[in-house]
Amino acid sequence: MATGIRAVLDRLTAIARGVTPKESPDWPFTCVGDGTGRVDPLEERSTASQIRFFEWVLLEQPTDYGIAGLVACSAVQAGLALKIWYPITGDRRLYDVMMAEDAQRLTAALMLPAAWQTATTGLDHLTMPPIGGLTFTETEAGGGILEIPFLCQYREGA
Repeated sequence: MATGIRAVLDRLTAIARGVTPKESPDWPFTCVGDGTGRVDPLEERSTASQIRFFEWVLLEQPTDYGIAGLVACSAVQAGLALKIWYPITGDRRLYDVMMAEDAQRLTAALMLPAAWQTATTGLDHLTMPPIGGLTFTETEAGGGILEIPFLCQYREGA
């Protein structure tokens, strides 16, 4: 089975889709950048939707970080970001709390090694930077994007 960045991103997408938001659970996490077709950038989304749209973004070119003893595969690391779009249509404090709760639930689910399916994805390690790594950017369309950065280490196989 082929391992690598595509398998890792597909698995991380499936994990994020499976997370139930604490606040407004009827606004699910819905992936828009999963490679199944062209979609508008998150920054251009309208606030008419009440869905938490998300996508994974590569922050840097994957690089070999080398692990002694591995044969027929390469040990690779890449910076990733989970970007989640919110329709900011009311009290900003409500959305700040919602984003904090979402970030906690998403990172708890994503950083659970048992969910990674390492044998089929190659995912070995997923970490976050220290506190302060989360960023929020308001968009011109009236929404906002929460960005959660990760460092991902995986095996790139055949």
